[in-house]
Amino acid sequence: MIYLMKLTALGTAKIAAATAGLGAVNLTQMAVGDGNGNPVAPPTGYETALVREVFRSNINSLAVNRNDASVMLAEMLIPSEIGGFAVHANVDRLTRQQAVVPPEGFAERLAAGFQLRRKTTTNLEEIDAFEQSLVQIELQDALCWFVPWLRGIYQYRQGQFKAAYPHYKNAFELAKYKAGRLQYDLVNQFVEIAAKNGNRKDFDKGIDWACYIGVEIRWLRDKEPTQENRDFVYAIMERANYAHQL
Repeated sequence: MIYLMKLTALGTAKIAAATAGLGAVNLTQMAVGDGNGNPVAPPTGYETALVREVFRSNINSLAVNRNDASVMLAEMLIPSEIGGFAVHANVDRLTRQQAVVPPEGFAERLAAGFQLRRKTTTNLEEIDAFEQSLVQIELQDALCWFVPWLRGIYQYRQGQFKAAYPHYKNAFELAKYKAGRLQYDLVNQFVEIAAKNGNRKDFDKGIDWACYIGVEIRWLRDKEPTQENRDFVYAIMERANYAHQL
């Protein structure tokens, strides 16, 4: 039998946290419920348990759908001696390595930060308010890199590259082991702002870190980070302006 999975609010938050580098998400178990013998209403995403769970086991196989890379196919075997019930509900149990639970409100604040990051009219008052919202729910450590990044972006958009530099440098250092895959834009912007401020040491540091975590740098891409190629990228980023892409 084939069933679809709907992520719960907790599962969505865990995936958002993993995307931000706060651990990994593993699909490890599947459970089924009989709905007390009745059809179960479509899930809302806020459920925390099945309607009368009757069987749970480890996932037998987990693979990416060949026809749709965004879909995972999970299989669980129910032994023939187990039964006597009609399956009305099933769920994949999301667990995380090292039992890391994302802080409450993390996914919402992360999304709010990216909204400010994409909005070209974001001002300092909005960034200050975002910072205070993190403090209020004690997320200032988990998302410590986001506020200086927003301040750096603001100054960049004003053409104040010297003023933007310390914010970008702070965000770069804070994000190293907390931002995970979200570092692409930040690292590229840090490398660029270092070039604009004539800081070759930080420029090279950014490229070295990008190579270490597998992030591509504009104009370097898949080329070897030789001195010649670095000089080429440095010369371009020293003069280019990507404010329209921020």
